Amino acid sequence: MKDLFNHIDKLPTMVREIVLAYSEKLDDSADYKTLEQFIDDLHPHGYTFDYGLDGIPQNLRLSRRIDIYEIAERSKQDSPYYFSPDTLKAFGQTMGKFKVSQQPDGRYMISAKSKQGFTSIRYFNPLNNRLEHN
Repeated sequence: MKDLFNHIDKLPTMVREIVLAYSEKLDDSADYKTLEQFIDDLHPHGYTFDYGLDGIPQNLRLSRRIDIYEIAERSKQDSPYYFSPDTLKAFGQTMGKFKVSQQPDGRYMISAKSKQGFTSIRYFNPLNNRLEHN
């Protein structure tokens, strides 16, 4: 497994900005409270890392993939009808037909073809749990 701290140019823009901001903070002082806040700030973007007693962050990696079922659950309050059975049926879609891909800005693009011939596309923002048009 490669340590993404060594490949920050490959990270999504928001994650890269967080890493760079904390690298400046940690140059001044590496305390555990700051490291835990660093992890908390990365978590909504799907990243985490380890650190030892020396307080040096290492092994930056994806913590997990967000799937369409988690997006549906987390966006339920703001967009209660987007994934409702009636809406999916009206457009000839199923949850399993949605594709999910992480974007450079940290959001997740979700898309699925409809029976009407168009592709519905939304962007899930994991920071506020909202579905956005663009």
